[in-house]
Amino acid sequence: MSKTEVKIKHQASGKLVPATLINGVSIRQADLTQRAWDEALMKYLEGIPKKDWPEHTGWDWKRKYKKYGRLSAYHFFGIECNSVMQGLLLLSTLFRTSRIDDGKQIIYGAYLATAPWNLRQLTNNPQYSLVGSVLVAAAIETSRGEGCAGRFGLHSLKQSEQFYRSCGMSDLGVDGDHNDRLRYFEMTTLAAEKFLPE
Repeated sequence: MSKTEVKIKHQASGKLVPATLINGVSIRQADLTQRAWDEALMKYLEGIPKKDWPEHTGWDWKRKYKKYGRLSAYHFFGIECNSVMQGLLLLSTLFRTSRIDDGKQIIYGAYLATAPWNLRQLTNNPQYSLVGSVLVAAAIETSRGEGCAGRFGLHSLKQSEQFYRSCGMSDLGVDGDHNDRLRYFEMTTLAAEKFLPE
């Protein structure tokens, strides 16, 4: 496990505050996070029609850890602030081929989510922002470390598509080969350099 100091934005004060990017989230951290997020979701989702729930509501991070967390080809990132996990990312370093840059390798973002109390979809007063952006930066850094020059791809939930576009990722349309027929996005080397200069 490694830890890096990062900054996220405390919404109430408008100030950047220190947080910790963890590469190597533990099973205990995944379990505690799942419990905290589930408890918060129960509160926020009360009275909200199911069609308006966040699409990642059913994700179980403890289960994801058990399936992927001990495999060397996966990196489990978390952002912790005030001893609470604010966001999680599961990244696969099993090489795939870019759909934009023929023959070049990329890594893959399997899952990315921020805590319920940070979602504008659920609350008018989110606690923190920039959590997703810090996790995208972590994916870029990992890609560079794997020799992929910042390139990575992912399939986006519909509610997150605009976020990935705002990060500079290329929208390559609905992936007919994907089970859930989600839109596929790629971060190119040029987009990665704009998002996170080396």
